[in-house]
Amino acid sequence: MSGGAVPPPRTALVTGAAQGIGRAICEALGRNGLRIVALDKDSAALRTLANDLADQGVDALPVDADVSEAEAIDAALAAVAQRGWDIDVLVPCAAIDPREDPLCIARSSAQQQFAVNLQATLQLVAALVPGMQARQYGRVIAIGSVQEERPRRDNLLYAALKAAQTHAMRSWARDCARGDVTFNVVRPGAIETRRNRDVLADPAYRQSVVDRIPLGRLGQPHDCAGVVAWLCTDAASYVNGAVIDVDGGMRL
Repeated sequence: MSGGAVPPPRTALVTGAAQGIGRAICEALGRNGLRIVALDKDSAALRTLANDLADQGVDALPVDADVSEAEAIDAALAAVAQRGWDIDVLVPCAAIDPREDPLCIARSSAQQQFAVNLQATLQLVAALVPGMQARQYGRVIAIGSVQEERPRRDNLLYAALKAAQTHAMRSWARDCARGDVTFNVVRPGAIETRRNRDVLADPAYRQSVVDRIPLGRLGQPHDCAGVVAWLCTDAASYVNGAVIDVDGGMRL
């Protein structure tokens, strides 16, 4: 019996990879045999992630990059190309959500939020999806938010930009899906991450959030990562344009 060449493992690029949901996604995809390109601007946390992935036997390329800067994204993609890897899975996870008065959003804050929460996704999709189409395989899984449906008073722009990202994803799912290339959105609810640690530190506020969740608990990063990992499997190859809420029923 003659054997053919063994294809290389698939490669996933995850932004906001060094902590919280992004880190959990890197770990979950790594366990499923994917190589990981991890983008984050937190250099120390990125090094820790890279070391932990290496200890788990995962082939990873950590890239220190601030995705609010187009040039940083271009440089990251150049580093991937230099490694000789093709990106098969794209997970735009990086996000910022400053608490602001909805009538007093500073121009500088708006520009920064637009760059991270939407423009980075647009840039990465434009750069990577043509290659996925040519290879007849790709998964784009954007991390949205249940706030798209009902924004918090102090997160108006964050929610609006996440909603815009979801609309873009659904448009790509309709117009750009080819062969086995799909576009889906995972929308976390109240997840215990470092980014949410301060607001959840108040016991009264924390309980008020839990009281709104039918499952009676806050979510963990792995709750979202498991859904992302499933969307990258063959079992999910016919799921395209879906918006999956991972919120314990909080939206209901």
